[in-house]
Amino acid sequence: MHIGKNIHFFSFFSDLASYKAKYFKRDLFSAFTVALLAIPQSIAYSILAGLPPVAGLYSAIFGTLFCSVFCSSRHLVSGPTTAIAILIQSSVSDILTDHYGTSYTDENVLMVLTHLVFTIGVIQIGVSFLNIEKILQFISRSVILGYFAGVALAIFINQLYPLLGIGALQGDYSVFVRAVHLLKELDTFSLATVSLGLISLLSIIFVKRRYPKFPGAILVISGASLLCMLPFFQDVAFLQVEELSLSPKFVFPFTDFHLFIQAFPSASAIALLAILEVYSVSRAFGAKSGQNILVNQEMFAIGTSNLLLSFIYSAMPASGSASRSSLNFQNGAKTRFSALLSALIVLGAIWFAFPLMAFIPIASLAALLIATVLVIIDFDQVKIALKSTKGDFLAFGLTLLSCFFFRLDIAFFIGIVISIAFYLKKAAEPHLVEYVFNEKGRLVIVSSKDDRTVRIIGYAGELFFGVADFFQKTLQTVAENPSVRVIILRLNGVYHVDASICFALLRLSEYMRATNRHLVITGVTPEVLEVFKKASIYKQIGEENFFLTDEAKPQLSTWLGCLRAKELLSKR
Repeated sequence: MHIGKNIHFFSFFSDLASYKAKYFKRDLFSAFTVALLAIPQSIAYSILAGLPPVAGLYSAIFGTLFCSVFCSSRHLVSGPTTAIAILIQSSVSDILTDHYGTSYTDENVLMVLTHLVFTIGVIQIGVSFLNIEKILQFISRSVILGYFAGVALAIFINQLYPLLGIGALQGDYSVFVRAVHLLKELDTFSLATVSLGLISLLSIIFVKRRYPKFPGAILVISGASLLCMLPFFQDVAFLQVEELSLSPKFVFPFTDFHLFIQAFPSASAIALLAILEVYSVSRAFGAKSGQNILVNQEMFAIGTSNLLLSFIYSAMPASGSASRSSLNFQNGAKTRFSALLSALIVLGAIWFAFPLMAFIPIASLAALLIATVLVIIDFDQVKIALKSTKGDFLAFGLTLLSCFFFRLDIAFFIGIVISIAFYLKKAAEPHLVEYVFNEKGRLVIVSSKDDRTVRIIGYAGELFFGVADFFQKTLQTVAENPSVRVIILRLNGVYHVDASICFALLRLSEYMRATNRHLVITGVTPEVLEVFKKASIYKQIGEENFFLTDEAKPQLSTWLGCLRAKELLSKR
């Protein structure tokens, strides 16, 4: 059974029925290593988002669990991610200021969070029914790379505060402001905290490069906790978990409509970013494993996961984790049950060891987050984006600067606007060529501007409002030549037109009729003809002046158009 386009509701049960025992050993091994990475990462992302440690853990447990049930990918591991965490931090801070002013409680923070996660889930489920794969094509890869580079920069600046033992700047400020404040406060750093942070950072990088499949993060953080028993590190800050428990509290997330409205813009940015993360991760490992990924199914899975997460009090939204999915793939996971098992292992491990989190030094978590910056940025792709075209260079640079000087959710939408602007600029550069039939009866392109009575003008590109003015002015220039009696407009390969183009063609036809001249349109596709009929220009220009394209004989309609032109000229 399926709902929507390529969205299957019960695919999990069919996979369960066909599951083979020989897969279990590999899935379990992969799940165990993914869980060991997920625990410290989830806690670090919670701190990055300004939330209690359980926020990321709930997402790593239940978000992964829910998503694995509905997704199509065998290797996707969902849960909290770096980019989503930092967007949550800035979004929650901004909504709190707008809704509660400067005075708010921890309850208010979590109330905003539940509304935000609920809205994210609703948006993602809604978008999954809109053939999201085509929508994603309008977001330039250079913009995505610029945004993730900006997120990486924001993480680096924000985590330098706990790494250096400097009090963080409270409030919703841009990366630029935080960087300036950090420079002013550098003289207040803590030597013990800096030492522990650098030891943790270098150890994480070393283990990751030397033993990429090894769960180094949890071992390094455990080692840092033991190191803090030395007198030199006695002033290092630890996680505050005294009043927390891992007993989920279930709530109804949507209780304040005004808060829902305020959360919608930020939720839209986070929802789209999560969609891009899931899309990128699923497609990347799908290509490596030869699996066919259903993009809309992945969007529905992450949306359903977030919608269900919103009913769990204090849970962060889930997205597609590149690092945990990569580890899942490298360790040879065979099915989606690997991700599901990893969620259960995290649940079991934390259930019995939750009090031990109070001994985790914050500087080590900051080191873990800074180490993930290198994973976020794909330097090879950045190099390509910077060297390909000026447009890609500008798209990357402008998006990165937006992340530096504006809030990240605003920067995300700025990036999307930049993508669309560059697309429209390229699409609005039409290619008009002129043809003649040669002695062999074949169409050839000519560059001469001699005074031919019949001019055959071919158009290549998209015909929409962005090119309407150029389109009309170019044809108007041809029509103003007194020697021209008939213009044959060749539209072979054009499959879409809009009202602006219809208006332009009507004006051109009326102008030529006023001087006893004619417009003939050839190579018309069925899709374009349907628009012309609905807009009534089919009758106004004259049905006899339109000639449908023939895919088997692409030049035939233009030949018939020339015969029509001779007929019109003979009536003068």
